[in-house]
Amino acid sequence: LQVSAGGSGSGFEEALFDAIHAVKGVYKATPLLQQTAILRDPRAKGERMLLLGVDLLGEDDDYFRSYASTELTAIKLDPLAFLNSPTNIIISRSLANKLHYKLHDKIPLATPEGVKDFDIWGFIENEGVGRAFGGSIAVMYYQAMQVAFGRGQNIDRIDLAVKAGADTSAVIAQVQASLGKAFHVERPERKNERIAKMLVGLRTGLMMGSMIALLVGVFLIHNTMSISVVQRKREIGILRALGITRKEVTRLLTLEGFLLGLVGSTLGVLLGIALARVMLSGVSHSVNELYLQVSVTKLRFDSTLLIGGFVLGVVAATLASAFPARRAARPSPVETLRTFALMTVAPPPAKLTRIDVIALLLLLLSFFLLRIPPMHEVPAGAMAASAALLLGGALLMPRLVQLVHLWLRPVMRQWFGLEAQLATDNLPRDLGRTAATAGALMVGVAMAMSFAVFIGSLTTSMMEWIDRSIPADLFVTSAARFAGVKNVPMSAALRDDLIAVPGIELVERLRIIDIDFRNSPVKLLSSDTAIYEQRSHVTLLEGTQEDALRKVKQGGVLVSENFSRRFNVHLGDKIELSVKDGPRAFEVAGVDIDYTSDQGTLLMERDFYVKYWGDDQVDTFKVYLRKGADIEQVRSTINRSYGARFDLFVLTNREFKAEVVGLLDQVFAVMRVLELVALVIAVLGVVNALFASVIDRVREIGVLRAVGMQRRQARKMIVVEGLLIGLCGVSGGACVGSATGWVLLAHINLVQSGWYFPYRPAWLSVFETAVLAIIVSGLAASYPARRAAALVVADALEYE
Repeated sequence: LQVSAGGSGSGFEEALFDAIHAVKGVYKATPLLQQTAILRDPRAKGERMLLLGVDLLGEDDDYFRSYASTELTAIKLDPLAFLNSPTNIIISRSLANKLHYKLHDKIPLATPEGVKDFDIWGFIENEGVGRAFGGSIAVMYYQAMQVAFGRGQNIDRIDLAVKAGADTSAVIAQVQASLGKAFHVERPERKNERIAKMLVGLRTGLMMGSMIALLVGVFLIHNTMSISVVQRKREIGILRALGITRKEVTRLLTLEGFLLGLVGSTLGVLLGIALARVMLSGVSHSVNELYLQVSVTKLRFDSTLLIGGFVLGVVAATLASAFPARRAARPSPVETLRTFALMTVAPPPAKLTRIDVIALLLLLLSFFLLRIPPMHEVPAGAMAASAALLLGGALLMPRLVQLVHLWLRPVMRQWFGLEAQLATDNLPRDLGRTAATAGALMVGVAMAMSFAVFIGSLTTSMMEWIDRSIPADLFVTSAARFAGVKNVPMSAALRDDLIAVPGIELVERLRIIDIDFRNSPVKLLSSDTAIYEQRSHVTLLEGTQEDALRKVKQGGVLVSENFSRRFNVHLGDKIELSVKDGPRAFEVAGVDIDYTSDQGTLLMERDFYVKYWGDDQVDTFKVYLRKGADIEQVRSTINRSYGARFDLFVLTNREFKAEVVGLLDQVFAVMRVLELVALVIAVLGVVNALFASVIDRVREIGVLRAVGMQRRQARKMIVVEGLLIGLCGVSGGACVGSATGWVLLAHINLVQSGWYFPYRPAWLSVFETAVLAIIVSGLAASYPARRAAALVVADALEYE
């Protein structure tokens, strides 16, 4: 079991340890301090290290952790010299080897009092504890760590082992009764559940991107099998003439797709593992910036996931092959064996076809799916609605291709020449193949467009919020450029030093900690409300700024919009938070728009936070300058006087906003990789479709060349056809992407984060995506175009 104070950012008093150890049924118990320390050795380049404060001399600690350190064994025999200094430390062997540390070398670490040198007294071998945090780990005696990092007499956690045969539930109840409701007594896996809940939004986004990439792949498989059918049309005709039935032809080609799916899915799993290795650092970086510090150095393979991915690939390949197989079996042997069949443009049907009806029903179904409530905080209905929109849009692609043909045909020759007119006429000739290609591109473009809508809306809303709510001239943090999970809390005494700097008028202290509310992780912010009220503008959804901040100064809390939605908490409600002395009720002073955390945020007056949580550290000093003060001069003074000592970063408001935008770019970089994968697969579909078109029209191209078409004109015709397919895909993708972007904003994001962002697409990104997709489609057509232009006229005319 693990015991922790769920509502404290600074731990709890170690004096409670004796009460826990005395509980009947407790076999072993040991205290622990834990935090991420930043190495300030130039060789480390700001690397982070997991620092544990443990009872190295206690017998119980050995029950929970294995250090495999010969130096530590010697220290335990004569501990006085090791305990004589609060800066003695034992580091992992892997970290020592990487940075070339030897025994009794100095290792500089960032602390709340500035950078301090720690003396290396030993090494932990690369087993047991030495493997944690990717090997970047160190241990100290916990009381020495309390002194070095300004933790008073507090600890973060107590690890418990229950006696054999004892009732674990009874032990939990007794420990809980002895400590009170302010503490969590739980199995370690419960903490993992809270972390998993914290990361559910990131996992959902990755899963959606992956499924869209797979959907695009289905279209590519369809076109690939269509090419195979076109290339073997005469062979299929001979088999039909010899007595093979339509069903047998369908089964034959579908089985071929199944076998190719086996090969492709095997390669896909292997390449997926390789891609996961590439993406691992990016995902870890996003988690480190937003949620918690982790060090992931190797992949964990889930056999269920690998088998599921393999099966999905095989099923997708089989289903995608079945449609070309049915189409290949449909013509009679005479039609299939015909040497040359002129392909004609069929006029669009005046009435709705079965495919049209299915597409419209899917689009209609998406509205009803949006009404399905989330299940276990997963917006299954909204995700299903997005899939219905994508499939419905894909099924409407034949109609869109026909419309593009009707709209552009009258003007293509006048604007771009005869070759362009021929290319336009070629669009609807094999409508199924063209629509499937454009549909694949549409799905890829829709994915890119929906992300552009979401990112544009989020970024615009966040920048407006920073301008209103965080208008400080300078932001001072320690060890990290952004006040997130990476920064090191600073001493509150630094405020007096800052306020004495010429040009500074006000200094607001901001502290951000993680607390548990109803078994969910949320952020608690504490600030100097008087300064906050004077300089910031709060956007209230419930209450007014004057009343809300007055109540906060009296001991109330301001809750964020997403906190209110997630926990159904509103103005005037009472919420119970765990403080150092036990549960305490706080009145909700208002509901505001706050984008600090996607898990939910509470804001309270700093004085009450210090009183109830016993923590006076500061994460960020928000500095407001006097009128006419030179911002660069003030920043230079702060850096010169305190920067090196406290390892400070001093950012202007503009630089702070740039850091936020950079952080968002890092977070969405993984999504952009999946977006790129989908677009690449879609472009391959354009190449496939045009190859099939060229193969299908070899004799026709030969006739055109025989009557005077030049090679460059043949190339232009195929390239324009590729551009038109790109135009169809982009047109459909823009419509569907705008709709799925709204679903992502107003439904999926609302469930995952609780934030509602106004619909504000990044139009420049949308335009760039559209133009790029059309241009890349034209470039993808260049290779089939060269193949078409290289045909020898005589051979083409004899082609069967």
